[in-house]
Amino acid sequence: MIMLVMRVPFGSVRTDNAMIGVGYQYAVACVKQRGGFDPFRDLRDDLLTEWAYRRGDKGATAASKLSTLRRLRDAPGKKPARGNRSIASAPYTPAEWDRLWEAVQESDVRGAAMTLALIGRLGLRPGEVTRADSHSILEVAGGLALHAYEQTGVMRVVPVDPVTAELLVPFLEGDPRFLVRPTVGRYTNLVYHVLHELRHSSPQFAHVDSHRLRHTAVVRWLQQPIPYPVVCAAMGIGASSRLPSDLMPYVPIPHEGQVLRSFREWTGAFK
Repeated sequence: MIMLVMRVPFGSVRTDNAMIGVGYQYAVACVKQRGGFDPFRDLRDDLLTEWAYRRGDKGATAASKLSTLRRLRDAPGKKPARGNRSIASAPYTPAEWDRLWEAVQESDVRGAAMTLALIGRLGLRPGEVTRADSHSILEVAGGLALHAYEQTGVMRVVPVDPVTAELLVPFLEGDPRFLVRPTVGRYTNLVYHVLHELRHSSPQFAHVDSHRLRHTAVVRWLQQPIPYPVVCAAMGIGASSRLPSDLMPYVPIPHEGQVLRSFREWTGAFK
């Protein structure tokens, strides 16, 4: 019987289990080879490297497991920071987006136009695009809206612009179906496969990226006279997210007349 008692330097259940799993694998190997497991004796770098070599682990897999075991040995605290937080990818400029949208209309890649509309116009995440089907479409006064199902199970309502609405109208009738229909074996990472095919279909799409597409939608919303909490709710942006502040440099500063007009529309002030 092997009992591992360790202080796991993580905060989530998923990563805790991963840490314990790697530690258990190594402890079992030590018992088979040396008849027992002593963390003060068996967690030396040379023994860890030898274990990874015998397992046949290579590249990132070996490096990840060795790093896990070393942290169990050396650092019973928080995972060390990797430096400054990465800044959000820059959105497409209006001219870049117009060229991209015009080109995708003539593309033969299956689901490309719908994928770009859902991410670049509505701001859906790739996983939300994969889960979106005809049941997600809502008919509301004056147009359409879309239910976006987040990975956490939370559902939010996203207003649909007129251009995307034209793509969604055919899905209001007929049998239930996915908005971006997966091909055989491509239910996982569906958006990745669509964008991968799009990149290889023409040089115009060589740098198309799902992050930049979503950030383009967020910036477009931030440019409108819409209350900031409404934008965050529609885009699925949490209160602690730094995404809006990262993207604000790409949002033009409104002139004085626009500021006053916006206040008048929303509060009735400055009449």
